[in-house]
Amino acid sequence: MEVSNCRDTNVPTATAAIVFVREGVVSVNSNMEVWVNGLFNQPPTTTSDSVTVTSSRGNVTITHRSGMSVTITQDGEATIPVTSGLASRLCASCGNFNGNPRDDLKLPDGRDARSVGEVVDMWKSQDFSGCD
Repeated sequence: MEVSNCRDTNVPTATAAIVFVREGVVSVNSNMEVWVNGLFNQPPTTTSDSVTVTSSRGNVTITHRSGMSVTITQDGEATIPVTSGLASRLCASCGNFNGNPRDDLKLPDGRDARSVGEVVDMWKSQDFSGCD
């Protein structure tokens, strides 16, 4: 997942959560609009038999049959609960979910990071010009 906050003076402030899964791409913008594989959709919707997108109380939840879900709030917060079946199979700024927090701060190339900030910065998508 990529959460970006644009602060460049030439780019309007915006927040987007983009969830990439094998079955498609789901994007939720700061207006809580949902885009599935590049097309606007109103929840509830699906990308395939594996991914559903729902909305409740202004929050959007993207659920994968693997047991992972991502809930994005109107405040731009993301919550990613996962089942134990995904232990040691995760990467990115959420760690690897193996029960050992000492090995969670890894960069995309596998090196140890010096801080959580460095992990988040290195896992950000580079597609958003003007965003940090």
